[in-house]
Amino acid sequence: MDWHKPVGAVLNYFGLEDVTLIGISLGSLLALRAAAWEKRIKRVVAWSIMENFYDVLLSSRPKALRVVLDSLIKAHAKGAVNSLAKAMMEKEPYAAWGIEQGKYVFGQPSAYDFLAEAKKYNLCSLSGQITQDVLLLGAAEDHFIPLSMYKNEIDCLTKVKSLTFRLFTKEESAESHCNIGNMPLALNTVCSWITAMETPGL
Repeated sequence: MDWHKPVGAVLNYFGLEDVTLIGISLGSLLALRAAAWEKRIKRVVAWSIMENFYDVLLSSRPKALRVVLDSLIKAHAKGAVNSLAKAMMEKEPYAAWGIEQGKYVFGQPSAYDFLAEAKKYNLCSLSGQITQDVLLLGAAEDHFIPLSMYKNEIDCLTKVKSLTFRLFTKEESAESHCNIGNMPLALNTVCSWITAMETPGL
């Protein structure tokens, strides 16, 4: 979660003082969190933005299930959460993959531990410390990040130097998560934005 530490180590090693940091998917959240602490980052590209990783993980679930699961996690009901997760995993291959992948990536022994850890990955708690130029890239039909969540991230970024938001659409063949389908368009957008930020007035 303290992504500014490895980022800072890289900047120290190469002696860099003015960089653009690009984060993709969950990396977009990590990049913005790094920028909150590491001011040698002057520009941030948040590609397939998310404000709250835990909310994204549960966004496709029925509201009633989200409420129950959230209550169980807050109550530290580890056994109940793991039992509920096990039932979901046995029924849905997508849920099984997501939970196993999450446990592996986050180094957590159970579904409960993974979800509890995911709750720590949010943006608004640090939003006032992000003061750089920011480019947010979204996808109109992202299967992972609901379109409604984009507003949450935009509303959090109240102290940024500048904020640019680009939503890619089906008509551009870039409506999917991370704009798979038309990566050149997304990359060109990123490059054009970086150039504009580095050379103001052009």
